[in-house]
Amino acid sequence: ASEVLPRLYLTDLFTARDEAQLTYLGITHVVSVIEHAPILPETHSLRTLHIPLSDSSDQDILAHLPVAISFIHNALAEGPDSRVLVHCLMGISRSATVVCAYLIATMRMTPDEALAAVKEKRGFVSPNMGFLRQL
Repeated sequence: ASEVLPRLYLTDLFTARDEAQLTYLGITHVVSVIEHAPILPETHSLRTLHIPLSDSSDQDILAHLPVAISFIHNALAEGPDSRVLVHCLMGISRSATVVCAYLIATMRMTPDEALAAVKEKRGFVSPNMGFLRQL
């Protein structure tokens, strides 16, 4: 998992389902940007948001961004112990787009600045062209 901002992580499905990793990172909230809701470890009292999207440039991710941004913002505002993990299947396109949108909305970054900031922490992110146009 890549810590993009303090307490905000970007990762893949494998890590999101890894109980030891969730415990190590202290994850309290999970945003899943993936077709089917993942089965996450039940031993954690995770608060979750599922955004059912495939990684296709014709998907309307824009319609889901306000809810995702609000979920992340409210989670982090709960206190210093809150930690949010945003994931998709590979941690490259869908989840990166959501994290970029969060940076744009809360830190007044341009889309290019947000993508550069995310790439600085997770070098191989690559939102598909349709998602980039929607930012």
